[in-house]
Amino acid sequence: MKYLSILSICAILLTSCGHEEKVVFTSDEITLSAEGPLFEGSNTLQGSMLIDLNKIKAGATAENVESVKIKSVKLTSTDSLLFNEISNITLQCTSNDASMIQSAVLNPIPEGVSNISLVPSAEADLVELFKQKEILFVADADLRADKDGNISYKAIIEFELTLKD
Repeated sequence: MKYLSILSICAILLTSCGHEEKVVFTSDEITLSAEGPLFEGSNTLQGSMLIDLNKIKAGATAENVESVKIKSVKLTSTDSLLFNEISNITLQCTSNDASMIQSAVLNPIPEGVSNISLVPSAEADLVELFKQKEILFVADADLRADKDGNISYKAIIEFELTLKD
């Protein structure tokens, strides 16, 4: 009888645990920009991305998204000054109905490069953001000096979603 009870408990535990699937999703190019004049120190660049879970994985819904982690953030400079104008950058993510989440950082930024890779936060979980229709990206960039013009960078972000059946 005791053996049968243990088997029953194990069977219940196994059937109650749903199957999890990890899906890697790479964003389209996201423009992060700030309009000048800009001043030495912290300045904010903004961009956004629409979320369509069904395009990420057929049949995916907000209810079966268990977690969302950023795997990589690659930024590309859109002008000849490259990344020479900024010393560091922090990427945060938010939406209209969710809190701001610090998601990636690079400090310091090397001079003379046209592409950089930010270091994703291991703790940041964007699950609540992926339940929204749009994610807003806020990049805080520290300018080395005042600038009259605009700043614009292109971002490609790779996410890892954990989906539960």
